[in-house]
Amino acid sequence: MNQDIKKSPKVIHPGLFGTLNPQKVVVLILRNWYVYLMALIIAFAGSVLYLKYKIPSYISSTTILIEEEDNMPAEDLLQGISLRPGVQNLDNQLIIISSYSLINSVIQDLSYEIDVYRKGFLSKMSYFPMSPLRIEAGDEGLPYHIEFLFQHVEGDQFHLSTKTKRVPQLDSLFTFGKPIQYEGHSFTIFPQPELAYIYQTGDKIFIKFRDDETLTNQYIERMEVNLAARDGSIVRLSLEGTNKTKDVVFLNKLSEIYIGDNLDKKNTEADRIIAFIDSQLEGVKDSLEITETELQEFRSRNRVMDVSAQAQQIVDQAVVLENERAQLNLQKNYYEYLNRYLNREGNDKAPVSPSSMGIEDFMLTSLMQELAGLQAEYFSSAVGERNPLQGQL
Repeated sequence: MNQDIKKSPKVIHPGLFGTLNPQKVVVLILRNWYVYLMALIIAFAGSVLYLKYKIPSYISSTTILIEEEDNMPAEDLLQGISLRPGVQNLDNQLIIISSYSLINSVIQDLSYEIDVYRKGFLSKMSYFPMSPLRIEAGDEGLPYHIEFLFQHVEGDQFHLSTKTKRVPQLDSLFTFGKPIQYEGHSFTIFPQPELAYIYQTGDKIFIKFRDDETLTNQYIERMEVNLAARDGSIVRLSLEGTNKTKDVVFLNKLSEIYIGDNLDKKNTEADRIIAFIDSQLEGVKDSLEITETELQEFRSRNRVMDVSAQAQQIVDQAVVLENERAQLNLQKNYYEYLNRYLNREGNDKAPVSPSSMGIEDFMLTSLMQELAGLQAEYFSSAVGERNPLQGQL
């Protein structure tokens, strides 16, 4: 029995498998021309406004050369007196450069707590270093984390208001040079006459005060610390922001303080090495004086003013043995010093390097360098909650 089988028609999707019909596209555009024209006008106006009010951002960077430490033991005692660069583990140095304590010391030195700035499209830019306003803190301290809006009115008069609804509102006229009281705090605003053309326009100028802790955390988050080359020891520090001058000043001060701290560590380590050697030289000096006295007495008793070649050889051998004994005594004294050092709690300074004492023990030298690196990382960070690895360190 024959049955007719109906086949479903094949559906063709012109949008997927066919080609567009240019005539239909033109008709569609002409039919809705006002929609496309409006979209173009809005896009053009938006781009103009964006370019007008968008504050450009810049990347400021600097580089620091981390000195590489010579891990080879000193060949003799005198070579150990040379200045050493201290802890030169590169990973430790990267942590130290971006540590809370170092960044905080930079913030305190620069006094960035008063910020006068203008706002743009989703960004703001500080007027630093050419701020049109000079602000002095009162005896009661500054009202931190409150944003104030400044607008010049006329003469010595200006309008100051708060922009956050969550804080007590301020909306009043004030006079330049007169203290402003706000919630138990006070500050005084002075004009910069040479920059009057900035604040006399009536444009909005914003003022905000930030404490050192907040500023420190902000710079830690903003700053990037990377190696300039994968196999090198040059570190690049960079900041991205709208005020490149302010960032450059910060990076320069950070480099200055970091290098100064390293120099102080070198000088301190050199002084400790010299003090240790001086303490050992006292014993050597006494031994030499006793030996010289005994030699003079021997010559006097035996009336020997000149010695034979064989006797001279014996004397030379004795000198060599005496030097070896002095070197062993020096090493023994160093191990006793190291034992006392390791049994003492709260050591905030690295131990004297064994290679400085002529001890050619690569394993011991490596352990001392690792210990010094951990100490530098531990004491360069803030206490407790600042460093989550504090307990582990």
